[in-house]
Amino acid sequence: MKFFIVGNASSVWMKEYIKEIHIKNKHTVYLTVFDKSKLKYEEEYRKLGIHLVEIGSKSTKFEKITKSFKLIVFAIRCRMGNKVDVIEIQSPPHNFQARVLAFIIKIMNVSSLLVFWGSDILDITTSDAMKMEALIKNCSKINIASKQTHDAFTKFYGQKYNELFNEYPLKFGTLGIPYIDKVLSKCSKSDCKQFFNINSNLTTIAIGYNGKKRQQHIDVLNQIKTLDSEEKAKIHVILHMVGADDVNYKNKVRELIDSTGIKYSFIEGDLNFVDIAKLRLATDIFIHAQKTDGLSGSIRECLYAEVLVINPSWIKYYQFEENGMEYLEYSSFYKLNGILRKYFAGKINLNYKENKKIIDEMYSWKAAEENWIKVFNDLVL
Repeated sequence: MKFFIVGNASSVWMKEYIKEIHIKNKHTVYLTVFDKSKLKYEEEYRKLGIHLVEIGSKSTKFEKITKSFKLIVFAIRCRMGNKVDVIEIQSPPHNFQARVLAFIIKIMNVSSLLVFWGSDILDITTSDAMKMEALIKNCSKINIASKQTHDAFTKFYGQKYNELFNEYPLKFGTLGIPYIDKVLSKCSKSDCKQFFNINSNLTTIAIGYNGKKRQQHIDVLNQIKTLDSEEKAKIHVILHMVGADDVNYKNKVRELIDSTGIKYSFIEGDLNFVDIAKLRLATDIFIHAQKTDGLSGSIRECLYAEVLVINPSWIKYYQFEENGMEYLEYSSFYKLNGILRKYFAGKINLNYKENKKIIDEMYSWKAAEENWIKVFNDLVL
């Protein structure tokens, strides 16, 4: 099969997805590169035999017109040469580009698959949704992988596109699973804490999984800082602030954690897969607090690493509940310290090993592959 994939070539999720699903099944892949100057993984893509379709290198208004023209030219060439069987749009845009891609689908005249990632439908406005609709109308199949994203989609479009939902829900594998296994074969939990210069006797509490404001680090820290001095002495807070797009917010988080007297790690740079695996294994408690989430890989990695996950009640993981996953829930930030005190007192007993088993069975790349292939076959046959 031959695929034209439109998406962010610099996303590690994109790279791993193509490697684990397409390359392993010997597919021919053409992948868009919208900004060559920011492209990551170019050498790895080329080694995998992926055809990079370079659309542009800048983001000026004039360059956007040029990119649209290049996409149209590529689409015409593909149609004339029968180069592509399926157009696959990963994390669809909700701007002018959506209309351009709708036109591209018409030109190429092949089956198309629209794959929502979460934030592309969870965090948009009504105006954004209307711009995206031209693209939705022209797709053969739409993938909505979770109830949260389905509810958000329905809020904007009602039931009128239900016939486009693919029969088999498509999921991404959890990137960290093989690396957590690899680290565990050589290192203990204490070793992983020491790697980040953390006292192995302290309880590590990770807040959020990136540096964006919607992770609500400050609300969580405002509660933790009210613990008494004896309780504070037992913990080490981990703040992985990668991807922070608001410097003022990041500085406020640092100032607040500084003021608490609690030991902490403030990690700002990107970590490779092995180091992320060590970070998950170095974590005892993960406090999730962001406003919306489409079931991130970070949450799955924490559960696979047998971490106590404390999740807000405003985010529901129905797949987890249906499969018996065990984690704790809080309805307001004021409840967090009570949960932590129960943990310190040894009153929280969850089946962490069963959580790990469920994640492996549901969210490994091997588990995800079967449905992708079924959908591809339906689109081509």
